[in-house]
Amino acid sequence: MGEAKRKITPPSHQIKAQLRKEHKDTLFRFIFRDRKKLLQLYNALSGSDYEAIDFLTVTTLECQALVLNINYGSNQKLMENCRPLMEYSQFIYQIRQYIEKGASPACAGR
Repeated sequence: MGEAKRKITPPSHQIKAQLRKEHKDTLFRFIFRDRKKLLQLYNALSGSDYEAIDFLTVTTLECQALVLNINYGSNQKLMENCRPLMEYSQFIYQIRQYIEKGASPACAGR
């Protein structure tokens, strides 16, 4: 007759990986779609002090990777120069703390 369906839950490391890939990327793109914040991030990364947002051009044709540790407590100078990045880092840190205390990844960011 009918078999009872079991809910299969992926291991916690897979859930955390999914959280990292989907939620953090979405949040990061949401924060820095604001051209003012994007320019602030660019200035912090390049050590420049540009102010003219109207001349900001976003080009995504090239693929260059600059890997920086933006975990909470790392790259303090960069965080000081880009407040939205610092706030993002703090938020992700808090979510990780909630998950370590047992909150589900889906609820941790609420």
